[in-house]
Amino acid sequence: MQQGVTLVELLITLAIAVIMLTLGATGMTSLVQRNTRATAVNAMVGHLNFARVQAVVRATDVAVCPVDTSDLAAGCTGGTEGWVDGYAVIEVGSGDVLRVQTCSESITMESTLSTFRFQDDGTLPSAAGGHITVCDARDDAEDNASRSADLMTPVEIIVSGIGRIRLSDTDGTGNDPDCS
Repeated sequence: MQQGVTLVELLITLAIAVIMLTLGATGMTSLVQRNTRATAVNAMVGHLNFARVQAVVRATDVAVCPVDTSDLAAGCTGGTEGWVDGYAVIEVGSGDVLRVQTCSESITMESTLSTFRFQDDGTLPSAAGGHITVCDARDDAEDNASRSADLMTPVEIIVSGIGRIRLSDTDGTGNDPDCS
């Protein structure tokens, strides 16, 4: 009776294992990228909703704006592309920082507004509202042809003038958002 395996059987088993691990690692990378973007979107939506509620509860204006997370005393840094450095929920009158969020380096965010300022009734001063485009920072990488389409699709967080927050795969005008 023979005990053990031959060299050929061992090599075939190792070849199959390497192929399976290679396929699994590719799928895992896509999963991690999708989850990173979903986490960033959910965090932003949560902070926008929190700011709206705090504006109503505190009966004062509360803003969500880009900040330098290493220097919160500086307040809002302004600009529509600074969101990726981090953002905060700030009570406008007192300057109190209610929440702070740092962002992942693999995510980009651009907004039509430099600040989302909720008034004491939960609305935005602008009846048109605004939106934030959340993209995977690797969208302009050279390997785009090998990436799945769902990773390349930006997510739009749309805040209406009445303060309603919703997600869309088109921008506020009905066009596909641009991550460039």
